[in-house]
Amino acid sequence: MLLQKSTKGYSEAEADEKFSDFIIVLKHHDDKDIFQKLYTRDLARRLIESLSHSMDAEEGMINRLKEACGYEFTNKLQRMLADWSLSQDLCNTKFTEYLNTNSVELGISFDMQVLQVTKSIKKLNNIEAQR
Repeated sequence: MLLQKSTKGYSEAEADEKFSDFIIVLKHHDDKDIFQKLYTRDLARRLIESLSHSMDAEEGMINRLKEACGYEFTNKLQRMLADWSLSQDLCNTKFTEYLNTNSVELGISFDMQVLQVTKSIKKLNNIEAQR
């Protein structure tokens, strides 16, 4: 919830403190796999629907998770952020430059996002539907 755009009333310092408290609890929890699956699903949703409060906050949380749980735990999350960043650069920035350079008018608003984890998202949505 702290990483969504709609979160209001939290300063950066307060959010940082809550992230730290959460990481302490997560370190002592045995079922990190369930958290990983849910966090991956929620991160994908925030990226696809452009609901993330800040990419810096997302990266900060993933770095904290990496320190607490290890590289393998956050590998997919880091790839998701890298894919999203590359997608933003290639599909939106470069494409817009191409359109402007070649004086092409689409006549519609265009935004494309390419993420590699669609299979994981489908699996997680199936898990959610089974609850």
